[in-house]
Amino acid sequence: MDLKNFGAVLTFAADLEQGDLGFYRAALNSPSGAGLKGELDKIAATLEKNRKNLLRTRQENVTEMILEPIAGLNSGDFEMNPGDPGAMSPEELKKTARKIEVRAVEFYQTAAQKIETLKEVSRALKMVGKKRTSNLKLIGG
Repeated sequence: MDLKNFGAVLTFAADLEQGDLGFYRAALNSPSGAGLKGELDKIAATLEKNRKNLLRTRQENVTEMILEPIAGLNSGDFEMNPGDPGAMSPEELKKTARKIEVRAVEFYQTAAQKIETLKEVSRALKMVGKKRTSNLKLIGG
């Protein structure tokens, strides 16, 4: 789906955080996540905060939602189904988590560039991208 305005971008971003949060919560409850409990807890907390901040940013900038069109940003380029962490080995879990974080960083960098005219929104997306880069470092990426 084309993300044609900043409201669609921020909604997709919040959904991305929520979906990834679901993966990490399931990983926390799986045997393969036992060795990464501290890291997974930190990542889950970060994603929860990211989601809230993205929704707040969308709400605070609602008047600009329709005014600034965006071209060349497609949600399908950033969607993925990571699978069931309970069925993964610890190494598969880490590998999948790295893929999730790399994909998220790519989305936030791309989206921030596409929305540069809306400085506050672009800044919020860049900040989430930096946090996702930190998550990547937590899991050894």
